[in-house]
Amino acid sequence: MSIDTDFLRKYASEELIAIKMMDRMDLDRRSFNFMERQRHFRNYVRHWMAAIELLKPDCVISPVMPHRVFDYTLYLLCQWHHIPYVFFDHTPLSNRFIAMDNVMNIGDLFQKEYQSFIKEEHPEAFVSQDIKDKITKLRGDYKSAEPEYMKKQAIANKRSSSYFGKFSRLASKVLKKGDYYLGKEGVFIVGLDNYYKREDRRIEDGKYPFVRFARKKLQAQKYMKRLRVYYESKTSDIPENEKFVIYFMHYQPEATTCPAANIYVDQQLCIDTLLRNLPSDYKVYVKEHPSQFAARMEGNTSRMSMLYDDLAKNKRVRLVSLTKDSFSLIEKASAVATGTGTVGFEAMVREKPVIIFGFSWYENYDKGVLRIMDSASASKINSFIENYSYDEHALMAYLAAVDKGTKKAYYYQAVGKDALQLSEDECVENIIDSLNSKFHFSD
Repeated sequence: MSIDTDFLRKYASEELIAIKMMDRMDLDRRSFNFMERQRHFRNYVRHWMAAIELLKPDCVISPVMPHRVFDYTLYLLCQWHHIPYVFFDHTPLSNRFIAMDNVMNIGDLFQKEYQSFIKEEHPEAFVSQDIKDKITKLRGDYKSAEPEYMKKQAIANKRSSSYFGKFSRLASKVLKKGDYYLGKEGVFIVGLDNYYKREDRRIEDGKYPFVRFARKKLQAQKYMKRLRVYYESKTSDIPENEKFVIYFMHYQPEATTCPAANIYVDQQLCIDTLLRNLPSDYKVYVKEHPSQFAARMEGNTSRMSMLYDDLAKNKRVRLVSLTKDSFSLIEKASAVATGTGTVGFEAMVREKPVIIFGFSWYENYDKGVLRIMDSASASKINSFIENYSYDEHALMAYLAAVDKGTKKAYYYQAVGKDALQLSEDECVENIIDSLNSKFHFSD
């Protein structure tokens, strides 16, 4: 099927976002070039165009924001054809989620409720106890407030870093799926199904012989170890009484920046934007995300040492060691900046102004959050920081609005199922209610 050139023209910048998404498919950062990536994206366009024409869907529903090239391409074509593409976005508030249809912003979500609750004398009375408990924890020390996923990731990373752990997991898989690994069509003989691009084959023919794939993964882990050491070599001590904004980097590749931050998927651009719009006596501190170097993740596909070189040579930038406590950095900072991260919410409740560069459930909190979309909004950064005044009443009103405007459910890989203690039927009902309330779907 031929591609409509008007579609490509309208979504030219989104095509670049899709091409950036393919970083995760390039294990060694040099096996999947631009031409191959563009071909892959446009083939998906053709395939989904044919599927839409054949199936004529009234709506597409996804458990997560589209952030792989296959679902992001479908999302773009749904926009082109005015077909609702509904996805769920989670918050860090006890598995509360929102139903959305746009990866760029949350629209006027929570606004009406926020304006209503801000008129209340005690808006905190409308905030559930579990949210209040979360706030109390975030106002304590980082060790007690560290997200559960980060704790689990640290444990998994230790296991993945040891050869014994790798061998144990492989042996377990072989025992459970004998023929899958050992049969004539098994991964040891034919190759492992995965989405990584081999340097000597087309993306469609991507089966990796097991030994070759294992070698690639080991090389990737060694690269991340070297990169972490290199990053730390570029960090510096933090002087007393220095004015700074702290930018917490995102792990990449991931939906939180691609597509949620759009053009600001380039995190160096976020830092440049801060530097350009802050007075010269301000510095920008930058702390890398610890997951970027995690053995079980794909951070090797989205970082190179030159990024740290470029940042470190700027006299107004300080790279901060991963060992530095994030909460103490928030306390000392004049403001906190992030792409779309949970650290922004942590800063909100710790009484700091927050600058974000992408889609987030808290972006409409006008008393403490500035969303950067373009040069005009970026020009407000300094006045936003200088005029900021913490407002507990407004924060409670916004959280009351979020409390009222969200539902609880586990839905994607059953994340949070044990802690949530909801039945499957209750989760299904909450998901349906969320869809109905936002999009007014008929029975």
